[in-house]
Amino acid sequence: RGCPVVSTAKLDEIRDAFLHSRVEFLFWGDSVVEFMHDSRLYGASRFVDVGHSGQVIFCALNELPFIKSIQPNKVLIYVGGNDADGQSWYGPEDAAAYYRTMLDDLSSSGIEPIVHLIHYASTDRNEEYVTKYNSMIKDYAESKGLHVIPPLNELRFYVAKGSVDSPYSYDGEHLKPAGYRLWVSHINKHLSEF
Repeated sequence: RGCPVVSTAKLDEIRDAFLHSRVEFLFWGDSVVEFMHDSRLYGASRFVDVGHSGQVIFCALNELPFIKSIQPNKVLIYVGGNDADGQSWYGPEDAAAYYRTMLDDLSSSGIEPIVHLIHYASTDRNEEYVTKYNSMIKDYAESKGLHVIPPLNELRFYVAKGSVDSPYSYDGEHLKPAGYRLWVSHINKHLSEF
């Protein structure tokens, strides 16, 4: 299958921007990470964020050479939400297998992956998918001694995507500034260097 979400030109542009400065910590994910624009605005101090709207786990595998070319010490990973929203062609078992491949590839390259389990978001997101996926990647990451950040309960909305009325989210998935501040605070509780 093709992965039209990721533009090689965009990745090359980002990599070129990093050529003149060392990126020790990378926050890598989908649109929720991308729309943050700059995590420092919300209280993160050391991670550079790189995200792509519509990203699914299988396609994220294509970004691994890019991630490794930057040579960060650590990568905080938040991917899987679009898969749980039905945007991929595989189930949580395959998603977790692709995720394990990412973790192993980063680790074998001397880059420490940090796992952030995906949020449940609105009722449009498949709850069973999220539960299975999160459980499988959490178990694997912990078996490898990797750091795992749990989903944030305040970013779980018990209504359909279009019915969300929250100071934290526009639509039950994408975050408002208050949602980003809350999320960064949550990550900081679990990852002091964030």
